[in-house]
Amino acid sequence: MKKAEPKPLAIILLFALISFNNSCTTILKARFESDLVGGQPNTGLPGAPTGDMLQATEPMMKTMLVISESIEGSKALQFSNLDMTAIGGPTRWVGFKAKEANLNKPITFSWAGKVVPSGNTIMFDLGLTSRSRPEFPTTIVRLNLEDNGVLNASPYSFSTGFATKLPIGNVGQGVHTIMVTLNAKTKKFGVTLYPTADGGSRSPITISGDILVSIDALNFENNRPAISLGFDGSGSSSPRKYLIDDLTIWRRND
Repeated sequence: MKKAEPKPLAIILLFALISFNNSCTTILKARFESDLVGGQPNTGLPGAPTGDMLQATEPMMKTMLVISESIEGSKALQFSNLDMTAIGGPTRWVGFKAKEANLNKPITFSWAGKVVPSGNTIMFDLGLTSRSRPEFPTTIVRLNLEDNGVLNASPYSFSTGFATKLPIGNVGQGVHTIMVTLNAKTKKFGVTLYPTADGGSRSPITISGDILVSIDALNFENNRPAISLGFDGSGSSSPRKYLIDDLTIWRRND
């Protein structure tokens, strides 16, 4: 297959990612180049590393479609807000789970995405699953991509839920990149958004905050980092779609 031409956003991130990758271990990698266009994605996530996976109920598998779209490669995963009112709320998500890792080192999630068109808020829950409760991830931070394109972060609290919303910025109308780092030792998280230029600056926007989930850092050992995608509300005849590619989870080595 012919190698895709580098994207402007990839050029911006190139030197930072080279340094970052040299000090990290990849524990999940979701690309869709080997999947059939017009079909559903392979839940086994082909290629290295081994042990990572995509997980969804059978009805939710219908919300995902591999399409020919240049996000990072020649294909991308399209996640659509279809009418899922017939199934329960906790199962109206699709999840990407990394292989087990000792999480006493910072964990970073990153992906490239594009949203079309406007509609219900898209939610990205970042957290952990454990061997004792693999079907119920513990959310640490939720990102909300609102109808107007504004991205915000909500750290989860056992007492107040997602009451806090920290504004980040507008993702723009084209391809954007999002990076989220969770540090169990310091109880801090950080989010960096590389928005679409849309005729203006492509400079990164970074925020940080406190992890509010009251779990001791040692309890993060041997869990599986996970990111789950869902929509706030049911779809319509013209559902909102989110295109995603190059979803990666890293664990720092140093």
